[in-house]
Amino acid sequence: STCDGVDYHEALFTEMASILSNDNDDDDDDNGIFGKACPIYKLHGNIPHAERNSILRKFGQGANGSSTNGRAALLLATDVAARGLNLPGVDWTVQYDPPCEVADYAHRAGRAARAGKGGHSLLFLLPSERAFLDVLEMKGCQNMTALSLTSTLNEAAKIFCGNLQQDGEKRSGGGYGTSKAGRSGEAFCAEIQHRLEECVVEDTAKAKADAASAAKAAALASGGKRTRKKPKKEKVEGRLLEMARSAYTSYICSYPTKEKAVRHIFSARALHLGHVARSFALKEPPKALVKAQVRSEATTNASSMMETEGRKRRKSKALTFQDPVIDDSNNDSEIARQIISKRPKHTPREVMLGADKRVDNKQARALLHARATRLQGMDAM
Repeated sequence: STCDGVDYHEALFTEMASILSNDNDDDDDDNGIFGKACPIYKLHGNIPHAERNSILRKFGQGANGSSTNGRAALLLATDVAARGLNLPGVDWTVQYDPPCEVADYAHRAGRAARAGKGGHSLLFLLPSERAFLDVLEMKGCQNMTALSLTSTLNEAAKIFCGNLQQDGEKRSGGGYGTSKAGRSGEAFCAEIQHRLEECVVEDTAKAKADAASAAKAAALASGGKRTRKKPKKEKVEGRLLEMARSAYTSYICSYPTKEKAVRHIFSARALHLGHVARSFALKEPPKALVKAQVRSEATTNASSMMETEGRKRRKSKALTFQDPVIDDSNNDSEIARQIISKRPKHTPREVMLGADKRVDNKQARALLHARATRLQGMDAM
């Protein structure tokens, strides 16, 4: 997992409407994929230390049921949570992305079943990654059981999300078949995919509406005065869409960065980029995603370069000294003071030349001495 991926999924799952069929709360503030039944937290290395402690405290209380009346809690995290955390109430660890190092698998799974309690660990693998199981068995991870994705989704559709299955079947026009119980999980999964994508689209539409309202308000504030230059129209995109693109790019870049023993298993060429994009609730094709990311990075780099140039100018102005530091104890100080106070526009070599175009050694020594004294004064400051 990457920091961008954790940030995006936490924002997406928090923004979308609840999918629980038994969630009877009609409050607009009750957002989240599981509503109020399961708060969602995030944890990664870019979060400040004080905020991390607060997140862990809230998640620990929710997992133990001490302050949330026994309700569940979900923590989305990178490998920063793989070691050193003692959370006794954790029942499940779900490794959506395989670890970069084989040893991290045991550390990740060890976050559950603490203090003698039972627990479960689930690892997601693509068909091209099945060889990773052999590596885990060689490292001592035995008795791993493969779960059927179809049966798991079918059970999920029947237990608490029956309305999702029905909506998925209606949206497919009967393509999944209401009489075939074996495909109910596909309808359930397709409906969740649709709602995730719609959440990203609605966020972009809201951002465009807000930008249009702001532009209209600015035009009214200016009194309708026309300007010679046409205002440049900037492409407005939603926060979730930008985060999704960043998370997609980070995932593709980090996928092959595994240790040498398993690097041949996780090859980026084996990935179906279109399917990966859909897993991030993106409707755009991979080529369009790359172009959008390059355009965004170019804009960011241009703005950062302008800020850097501005800082350099301000720094050069701050280092300008009006009064040079001169040692009055030296006999040549008066001559040096006159030379520096005049601040001639010609070069130092022209100053050292006399009327006969020869170097005036006395003036040259005075000028060099004054410069050295001024540099010493700057170092002292």
